[in-house]
Formats: sequence, C-alpha cells, structure tokens
Amino acid sequence: MKIFGENATKAAEKTIDGTRFTLYMVNSSNKGVLRGYDIEAREVIQIAKYPTFERAEAEYKKCLRMAK
Repeated sequence: MKIFGENATKAAEKTIDGTRFTLYMVNSSNKGVLRGYDIEAREVIQIAKYPTFERAEAEYKKCLRMAK
C-alpha cells in the first residue's frame, strides 16, 4: 500500500464505534503513519505521518484509549 507516496505495511488495526484506526510502518524507513477512517461516512477523518514508527505507535495507542 502507498501512503504519502511511500510503500507502507499495515502494523495494526482496530475499529471502535465506527472508526477504524490503522497504524502503518513505512517500509523504506523507520517512519510511521496513523490513519483514522469513519466507516459510516466512508472518509478519512485523520491521517498523520510521524518521524519514527515508535512515535506513531504511541499516538495509535493514545487514540484507542481516547476512543473507548
């Protein structure tokens, strides 16, 4: 899958209350991407690129905690 023009691999995904949170690892670097997708509206509601995968993973976990 390409995200921000770079090949990325899905690292984790969870759906809470109609929002699918997906964490990606950029294959060519240690960067990470977090995407929030509203299933009902069928649109991306959040997408952010982080300088490290670890930072993206921390934000992913934070989003999951806040969504519960």
